[in-house]
Amino acid sequence: MKKFVISSFGAMLLFQVAVAQQQKIVADKIVAKVGEKIILQSDIESALVDMQQQALEGQPLPPNAQCAAIEQIIAQKILVLQAERDSCPSPNPTWKAVSSPRSAGPNSVTMVAKT
Repeated sequence: MKKFVISSFGAMLLFQVAVAQQQKIVADKIVAKVGEKIILQSDIESALVDMQQQALEGQPLPPNAQCAAIEQIIAQKILVLQAERDSCPSPNPTWKAVSSPRSAGPNSVTMVAKT
């Protein structure tokens, strides 16, 4: 009787493991790509939660909230890519930017070597 219970328990355990392996669990999913930046399903879900919280504070939730969330995230990624593209790396890390009263205008910056 003891062997029967143990073997039944073992068979049940193996069956559960086999069934669990057949079920696929998605941790997160890439839903869009902007340049080399990706947008995950969790990013959209977070934006929707933010929109719902704002709706509780008085701002109405748009009828196409998921589409609006995706558009907002894409716009943010585009701005980040443009900012990265527009940024100018320093020609020499030992240089520093200083304002000079002798420069061409009030917002001019001059690069000088650090000493």
